[in-house]
Amino acid sequence: MQLVEPVEALRKAVNDERRSLSEAFDWDPDTDIRIRVFDQFNNLIRPFTLTLLFFEDYLADDSYLESKVKPATLEDGIAVRHNYLVYVKTSFIYNLTAVIESATRTLLRAVIPKNKATGEFGKVKNALLEALGNSVPEHCGEATELLFRIRNCIHNNGAHLARDESSSIVKYRGKEYRFEHGSIHNAANFETVIKLAFDQVRLMRFIVKHEKVVKISNIAESGM
Repeated sequence: MQLVEPVEALRKAVNDERRSLSEAFDWDPDTDIRIRVFDQFNNLIRPFTLTLLFFEDYLADDSYLESKVKPATLEDGIAVRHNYLVYVKTSFIYNLTAVIESATRTLLRAVIPKNKATGEFGKVKNALLEALGNSVPEHCGEATELLFRIRNCIHNNGAHLARDESSSIVKYRGKEYRFEHGSIHNAANFETVIKLAFDQVRLMRFIVKHEKVVKISNIAESGM
């Protein structure tokens, strides 16, 4: 699958950004969301890497799978591997969006104190980006749209279900991803998910380094 290398590249990018921010600003690394969000990204990517390594080194080996799981048939063994990867990918997507959503709400409350940031995530995200001038890095806006569209489908076993029963297309990095009402989407292969994660790191870097965010003395992580 050759997935560990790009995931490790993602982890390195997160670590480099975290180090750069720590050196450039005197934000409290234990409480300030501008640092903490990159720690949370890293804490999510580490087990993701180890889980993929386990798959490549062990579960992809027929003899290991036979000794541990004892699949009844070849088809059963294929299903075990497939279900494992779906579980790993779904968990990563869900936890990644949780980190992004929590940080975004915290940042909006800091930038616009009168906004409690308790509503629908799309409105919270748009309010924050509007307050920052909407000049987000290329691909980052569409990346967020696609990532959260995928996340919402998790609740429906991968199917896109719209309140108005509409279908839609999300364009991301030159490709079109279709979401047909009532149908399973095919937008979340591992390569795309990793690209989406890279763009979320780029977007979060843009937000925390924006002049309106930098000038705030402390932005405590929600719950602290």
